Amino acid sequence: MDRTPRNPSTTATPTRGRALLGALALAVACVCVSPASAEDAVEASPGPAAAASAAPPKPRTRPDPIVDVMPSKPSASGTATGPSADPFGYTMVEAPSAIAGMQIIENLGKRMPLDVEFLDHDGKPFKMQQAFDGQKPVVLALVYFRCPMLCQLVMQKLTATINELDLVAGKDYQLVIVSFDPTELPEVVKAQRQAFLTTYTRDDGSVPRETIERGVHFLATKSTTETRRFADSIGFPYRYLPESTEYSHGTVIFALTPDGTASRYIYGVQYPVKDLRLAVLEAGQGKIGTTIDRVLMWCFHWNASSNSYVIGAFRWMQFGATLTMVIVGSVLTLLWFGERRRRARAKLGTSMGVVHGVLAGVGGASGR
Repeated sequence: MDRTPRNPSTTATPTRGRALLGALALAVACVCVSPASAEDAVEASPGPAAAASAAPPKPRTRPDPIVDVMPSKPSASGTATGPSADPFGYTMVEAPSAIAGMQIIENLGKRMPLDVEFLDHDGKPFKMQQAFDGQKPVVLALVYFRCPMLCQLVMQKLTATINELDLVAGKDYQLVIVSFDPTELPEVVKAQRQAFLTTYTRDDGSVPRETIERGVHFLATKSTTETRRFADSIGFPYRYLPESTEYSHGTVIFALTPDGTASRYIYGVQYPVKDLRLAVLEAGQGKIGTTIDRVLMWCFHWNASSNSYVIGAFRWMQFGATLTMVIVGSVLTLLWFGERRRRARAKLGTSMGVVHGVLAGVGGASGR
């Protein structure tokens, strides 16, 4: 039996190699895992292949703003009362009928009718197509300027956010504000446009003023039918209330692609700079922004429940798995080259030993 002790260095290498191969296989499995399985643990968007094979998604409807969840009062028997009492003590209470059916319908992926005609701030006919040049995304808001509360808040908050963006109107995106109130004539939207341009602080001289002004469109209604057709296509309902001479409507701004396709809906009257910036970049389809912006868009996705962009956990899993695979692959490559060099040196040493033996034998024979 051969009891020659083994060199530990010769046995450790295969063991380490097998362990690293196992880690590499695990990393490859992490990278190749399907998004469908990952969505069970984290919220992720379906891939293009899945979207193509699946049935067209139905328009998503925001929760009806006219229905409030309110605690129901317990009856004398101790049970909750109300039209829809549940074990948790809550009941659904309807709000006034004036705002019934005013929920926003998200028509994501739907192309808007760009042949709809409005009036610009000078009273000239303006087809919506003129705001879409095929290169820049569009930020859109539907308002009426005599609105006593919501529309003013929308314009104030939107203007404040736009002033903090590192994207410039006219250069990186188009801004379109539509008044759906037919009583607001071009003179009204002209005054509103001028007020916006006066308070627009992104004009640092790097972009010609004419470029900025060409990218800011305040439009008046030319035909109530046409304005309604455009609003319905994007899922924005509104209703005139004769008793108050006001309109009932929701609060939302839109990001559209350069060809007029609905890309993102941002609700409420608070528009964080990060969300609006990412919405514009997403709608831009890679035609605006830097390489870093594209990396950010890869890492973030829209979370409908929080109405904001959040870091995609699955994306970070992919990134981490890819990085692990690169590191493990590099280590295995170094080990492989090291093993080849070790074997080459051992083979060279053996060959040199044979040569020395032969030469020694030849020298001994000649000496005799």
